[in-house]
Amino acid sequence: MTMQKAVSNAQESIVSLAESVVLSIKSEEVQSAICPNGLISPRWWGKLLWDFLVMFLVLMDATVLPYQLTFKSNDDPDDFDAAWLWITTLVFGLDVVISFNTAVEATEKDLQVAPGSLILDRRVIAKKYLRGWFTIDFGSTVPWSQLAELLTAGEDSGSTQLTRLTKVVKFVRLLRLMRMLRLAKLGAIWERIEARIGSIFFVQCVALIRVLLVVIGICHWNACIFWLVGLPRNLISELLDDDLQEQYLNSPHWTTVWRVTEPQADAWRWIDRPMAEKYVFCFYWTLGVMRTMPAEVTPVNLPERLFVLIFMFFALSAFAICVSLITQAFFKISDRRRAFNEELAAVRMHLQKTAVEEPIQLKVKAYLRYIFDRRRIQAKEANLLNILPEELKLQVRRSQMRMYLQKIPLMRELEWDSF
Repeated sequence: MTMQKAVSNAQESIVSLAESVVLSIKSEEVQSAICPNGLISPRWWGKLLWDFLVMFLVLMDATVLPYQLTFKSNDDPDDFDAAWLWITTLVFGLDVVISFNTAVEATEKDLQVAPGSLILDRRVIAKKYLRGWFTIDFGSTVPWSQLAELLTAGEDSGSTQLTRLTKVVKFVRLLRLMRMLRLAKLGAIWERIEARIGSIFFVQCVALIRVLLVVIGICHWNACIFWLVGLPRNLISELLDDDLQEQYLNSPHWTTVWRVTEPQADAWRWIDRPMAEKYVFCFYWTLGVMRTMPAEVTPVNLPERLFVLIFMFFALSAFAICVSLITQAFFKISDRRRAFNEELAAVRMHLQKTAVEEPIQLKVKAYLRYIFDRRRIQAKEANLLNILPEELKLQVRRSQMRMYLQKIPLMRELEWDSF
């Protein structure tokens, strides 16, 4: 009787486990499929790749645009500028359309839908998007400068309105930088990617690369602003009245100061140097200011001195924070391995002092390395998983058994209707 009860309990456990596996498989299929009503699932891997493409273009646009507004401000747009503008406009515009046609995951604020489930009502999706990211997406996608040029194409070139509008055309292009606010979504996207990667080492390497990219971004932006401040005519001065423009134009600037690097060489100015050399120097100068003050160039007027003063205060803290983050990210890459090696060395010394035989020592070290690689020890996730409720722990264990049960031919043929 006891044996039959044990067998019955075992059968119930197997059925319950199989049922949870089938539910998990069905859930995963939903995540990778197109939702009803022609909506795109936000959990679909294709949508994930699209979001990363958009984020990549946002970062690239935030890199290209300040370069265009500063180093190429006095030049006519070339083929790259025109192609880049319309490529980003097309992709960002398509992203707006996709956002209206993508299902939304319900939150705790959605009382009529369970949190975590997908909202498939198009009216609710449109209302959420219009109240959320639509204003930023639309305002940063429209090519305002091109529209302003079209509107002023037939105006009299001497009119006051045309002159005023021409001054703000370049400044309006900065609205495209509002797209940077979409980077707030990158955290949620990265969580989904991180869950699929399953590698702590890769995540820590990405954290290190991210800090380095932040430093490069700071240097790039300041290089562009430093060149902009040094120009006799720039985006800011064009917004001033005629008298202030003339006064600023006639004042000295670090880009127009004549320099002689060698006794027999001709004098030259930075404003006359090739564009690539200008950018490289401004980038180098910015990186130097984050550590000390480079001697090659010094500010020669009040706006330049104010800018350098403000940036030096910012660079003092930014450089210290970045160095600290780089150090932490670098040590985190090998922190777990280093801690395990120290404990393993202590175990090895203990075994030697207590005269344990060499074959047994090798078995002990091999076993400890095995459970370390399997994350049975020195695993940070174990502390959080241990505080879960028993029911939730059981669900986690059942889900973890899925990949093993899927290898059994019988489990592959199971259908939901059989339960």
